[in-house]
Amino acid sequence: MKKTFFKQFIRKFKKDIDLNDVDTHRKFINPYYLKLMGFNFLRDDNPIKFLESVKSLKDDFTLDDLRTILMFEENWRPRKVGAWVIGLCQIKELEKELIEYLKIYPIYCEHVISNLVLFNSLEGRKAINEHVLGFLEEILFLIKENKFHDGWNLFEINSLRWGFNALKYLDAINKTKDFENMINSNIWKEILIKCNENSSSFSRFYYYDWFKNEENIDCDFTESFKVIKNVVDYE
Repeated sequence: MKKTFFKQFIRKFKKDIDLNDVDTHRKFINPYYLKLMGFNFLRDDNPIKFLESVKSLKDDFTLDDLRTILMFEENWRPRKVGAWVIGLCQIKELEKELIEYLKIYPIYCEHVISNLVLFNSLEGRKAINEHVLGFLEEILFLIKENKFHDGWNLFEINSLRWGFNALKYLDAINKTKDFENMINSNIWKEILIKCNENSSSFSRFYYYDWFKNEENIDCDFTESFKVIKNVVDYE
């Protein structure tokens, strides 16, 4: 499924840009992807200027180009850049591609979750919620099999930390209760109970239970969105 979905987006760029070409990466990818990973741009001397430079990449691409970049199968780096261009520029025609991406390629997907937060649509919020709850179910299954390490790896590689932050952040904006419902769900409670029975694995999951306190959220997440809101092309 994933391979078929990716390949349907392989189209020709308007300026004959080849994503396998070294010069293409030097111009469009390498200057950006590392700082976009995990909100590393916060450590830049001028994060707003950096994000403006990412946003300006829109001028080099058509919508089809951005679809190709977002769904480029051979290399994950262009996908990071593509997602941020779509979100910062609020290209609503491509939000559905971000949602589809989250469903079919959820590994290290903080760039997709973050930019769905920027759109703040009902469909995007639903996609993040389903992403988090779906993987919590898988984690619970592994933990019941005493595969605590595998469960934690699934939490990490599928960016559930970002999902938790995103749901809580969006609830505060929209006066919704997606995070509250998730953190009080039977799935999450059972994960904590099972981990508590194995104390060596409990502390890492318990840290995220700390999020249920109203004021608690990762500082990097809130600080990043304070910066990002100065750049996003909101109507």
